[in-house]
Amino acid sequence: MGQQWEYCRLQLDAGSYSQSQTVKRFPYYIRIQIEYFGAGLPVMTSFNHDTDKIEEPNRVWGQALGLLGMSGWEMVSVDLGKVRDMTLLDATAYFKRVVEPGRPVDQPRVQL
Repeated sequence: MGQQWEYCRLQLDAGSYSQSQTVKRFPYYIRIQIEYFGAGLPVMTSFNHDTDKIEEPNRVWGQALGLLGMSGWEMVSVDLGKVRDMTLLDATAYFKRVVEPGRPVDQPRVQL
């Protein structure tokens, strides 16, 4: 019997709001989405954050990668998309891990 795998996709979308959108909010946004694929339906978790630091997406992206690795996920590939001023604007990473009977695909839960 072959090994069974479950999969995970981590996506980053970051950028800046227009000047009219920054009223009462920080000028930059970060959106992280983690999608898990296993035996059941896909499970998705999202993290959205506004910040005043243009380099913050790099920190959040690195933290998400590290937490998935600590949760037993093995990186299969990564696509670092657009970069502006040494800051990631979009990126996607794919992971896999061996299925453990009884463990939900989104456990342990990644908390950013």
